[in-house]
Amino acid sequence: MDRNALDQVSSWANRGTLRQFQIEVQARLIDKRYASKIEGNTLTFYREEKEGDLLGIGGDLVQEPVAVFEEDERGMILLDEDTADPEFIETLASELSQH
Repeated sequence: MDRNALDQVSSWANRGTLRQFQIEVQARLIDKRYASKIEGNTLTFYREEKEGDLLGIGGDLVQEPVAVFEEDERGMILLDEDTADPEFIETLASELSQH
């Protein structure tokens, strides 16, 4: 994973609260099929894809986790860099740098 992209995302994540970061990211990635969910002090981002649909009708929405952030007394951290999707982190870094 690109360390520069990871550092950039971490820097943005620590500029506000978990909820503020979620709103900022969702606004920038709205057309890229990503979703997010806050549970307690954890923010998880998911890649969404429909499977088993016919011409866009029916099917199941599949959510695959791409990054998990946790907020604690040190700030916000990416929980497991090894399981985070490099494509998501690089896309996010690119979108945030345009701000």
